[in-house]
Amino acid sequence: MFIYFLILLFLLLSIFLKRKYDTVTFFISVVILFLVGFLRGDSVGTDIGIYTCNFKQISFNPATWNYCTKFEDGFNYLIAFYKDFVTKEPTFFFRAIFIFAFLGFVNFIRKESDRPILTLFFFYIFYYYFYNFNIMRQFFGLGIILGLYPYVKTKTSLLFITIATTAFLFHNTLFILLFLLIFKLNWSEALKKKKLLLIPVLLSYCLFILKGPVISFAHSIYFLSERYTMHLRGEAAVDSSTITITLHTLFCIFCIFISSKNTPRKYLFSYVLGIFILNFMGAINPLFIRVASCFLIFNIIYYTYLWYYTENQLLRIIFKFSVIMYGFVYFTNSVIKDFGGIVPYTVWAF
Repeated sequence: MFIYFLILLFLLLSIFLKRKYDTVTFFISVVILFLVGFLRGDSVGTDIGIYTCNFKQISFNPATWNYCTKFEDGFNYLIAFYKDFVTKEPTFFFRAIFIFAFLGFVNFIRKESDRPILTLFFFYIFYYYFYNFNIMRQFFGLGIILGLYPYVKTKTSLLFITIATTAFLFHNTLFILLFLLIFKLNWSEALKKKKLLLIPVLLSYCLFILKGPVISFAHSIYFLSERYTMHLRGEAAVDSSTITITLHTLFCIFCIFISSKNTPRKYLFSYVLGIFILNFMGAINPLFIRVASCFLIFNIIYYTYLWYYTENQLLRIIFKFSVIMYGFVYFTNSVIKDFGGIVPYTVWAF
């Protein structure tokens, strides 16, 4: 795990250097993260083993799909195409989707952030970078959406719907990002009101605390897919951490409190919506965290904004200290407990 903390230290030092060094530090950081992801061994992360099992069976015949675990049809077709026209070697396929996804995230950060190296630091310390090691299909689809987002955010809603629908073919949770179309509506200005934003955060936390009744209610919802119904039934075996959920909720409330009328409402709303889903779904089953992550990923841009543009100087200093400590606690806990099976880090072919 030493390599993960070494990268974190480099990123932490980079954000406190003068901005004139940002181009160099951002480039070096991107190269390091790219190599770590590209060269990781098959034992790093939880997906490659079971994905390989599916990969070996898949062809254009649907009867060969979902041998070990269920894939979306789009992902099955993508693998079938790759095997027929590129190579039947699975290792190169997994690295190819990492390249596309990672570059999508890098482009999103570079285009949307006021200071990309700081946003990259948040991307890493809050564990989003490691999603590719464990939820590869979602990471791939999300990378497509975010990579193209800077170019389509001001375009027609139909274009965004088309992109989100395409990504949905690779992971069905990504369809939920259509909620972002709410900012095309005139009344979305109301989302700037702090009291209104606090309601879903506090409500979802109460639902998490009262998770027993929530789980009972969720079991009665028949429109949930069979796969998610199985996740519900596994609630007794895997529980969400009350301390972690409380930490996420309190920090979100703090971020809402220090926001100003000029705060980018789309990123703040996405953050709040992500916390609501995290808390509510966390009351049902921790596996639903991947649904929340579709929105929580936007907080890396929102934190960057607060880092520089929080109006009160004292609150700005408190935020800087708090977000680093918050991220460090979250990152350290995740790595030490080996969330996602990323420890130990091994190198491909060694």
